[in-house]
Amino acid sequence: MLYKQTIRGKTGHRTTRAIADQYLNKKARKAIAQLLDGESLALVSTYADDIKSDTLYRAYACPDTT
Repeated sequence: MLYKQTIRGKTGHRTTRAIADQYLNKKARKAIAQLLDGESLALVSTYADDIKSDTLYRAYACPDTT
């Protein structure tokens, strides 16, 4: 249970991505930098959560199929 609590939220996502970024090889790091227009993986790792929590997104989102 402690593990689940420590990875939640923006800080958990960004920490995980910052660590993962250190394990990328040069080619992968360059490709990601181009895709993200120079933004870090850590910063963009929370974009999807930010969008899903936006009330405007919910108005247009597909219904949950789970």
